[in-house]
Amino acid sequence: MPGPFRSLATWGLILPGLLAPARAQAQSTAAPPACLRGCEAATAAIRANPPPVQACLIRCTAGLHFQRDAGRIAATGRGLPAVEPSLATVQGQAGGRNGAIYLAPAPSGSFGLTYGQLDRLAAHGQAERRCQGQGGACRLALEFTDRCGAVAQARRSTGLVRTADPSTYTITFAAGGAGPSKEAAEAQAAADCRSRDRSATCEVVASGCGA
Repeated sequence: MPGPFRSLATWGLILPGLLAPARAQAQSTAAPPACLRGCEAATAAIRANPPPVQACLIRCTAGLHFQRDAGRIAATGRGLPAVEPSLATVQGQAGGRNGAIYLAPAPSGSFGLTYGQLDRLAAHGQAERRCQGQGGACRLALEFTDRCGAVAQARRSTGLVRTADPSTYTITFAAGGAGPSKEAAEAQAAADCRSRDRSATCEVVASGCGA
């Protein structure tokens, strides 16, 4: 179909061409400032960072390049000058306070919680790295904007007495929650936790709100 309407087949030919050079450029050039903050990189030279940080920087940089090139194609397809989208558009809502929760599968107790971040990429990068720093294979559990966040864990006693010592309990599930207040976020996380494992005791292990 002519004009700005492109078929799925056409985009199927275009998108791989965009992604390949973006990934190559992400590995060979310095990372954008937004990615440095989001991935908590020590230096802009991607290969000078530890492997986990390199992977984060490559994903982030490739994503920014893809958004830029896709924006140019869409603009020129409508007969308009190619305009690079603003960084705020790529990162999320301008002026919003972003948060993210990353969790590792049970029985790991690893988690990462961020909130109050102006930079959406930074919120994700910091939460993921905090979770991975505790030794877990972490995945995104929840993303929120202009809200509070909380993490709850279902803990099942391994003996007669359960204390704060991890050796006295086993984590069977972890849940994230968000709400307009800290109490609401904690209640949501605890409710989700209890719905998954009613035989364990769910405890809120972290919560917070953006300033």
